[in-house]
Amino acid sequence: MHTWDDRLTDYSPAQIATRAQRVRSLLEKVRAMKTDNWPKDERMDQILFRVQLEDVDFGNRVLKFEQTNPQVYTGECTTAIFSLLKKEYDTPRKRALAATARLKQMPALLKQGLSNLQNPVKLYAQLAIQSARSIDPLLNNSMMALDVDLGPN
Repeated sequence: MHTWDDRLTDYSPAQIATRAQRVRSLLEKVRAMKTDNWPKDERMDQILFRVQLEDVDFGNRVLKFEQTNPQVYTGECTTAIFSLLKKEYDTPRKRALAATARLKQMPALLKQGLSNLQNPVKLYAQLAIQSARSIDPLLNNSMMALDVDLGPN
C-alpha cells in the first residue's frame, strides 16, 4: 500500500518522542522474550531484531540526530523524491503528483529541522550543505522522467 506517498516524515518534537517511545516499548518486549527453547535460527532472528532495535534506541537516546545532524532533514527531502522515482509501483502520473505534494511540504520540514537542530555537528552541517547544493540538477532530471503522463497544466 502506498497511502503515505504524498507525505513526509513528521519531525515535530511530539512525533519524535512518540517514535522513540514506540521503539523503547518494543525493545523491552523483545528483551523479555524467553528464547531458550526456540530453534537456533529463530533465536538468531530474535537477536538480530533486538540489535536493530537497540541501534535505533541508541540513536534516539544518545546520538539524537534530529538535534545534531542536518542531514536528517536534507536526506528526508532527497529520499522522499527518489523513493518515488526508483520504484515503478504506480503510473508516472500518480508518482509525479505524490512527488509534487512532498515537494510542497519541504519548506515546512526544513523549518522544523532548523527548530530541532539544537547542537548541530559541524561536519554533518557541511555535508548537508553540500548535499542540498547538488540536489537541484538531480531532482530536475529525475522529475522529468515522470513527465510523460502529465498534461501541459
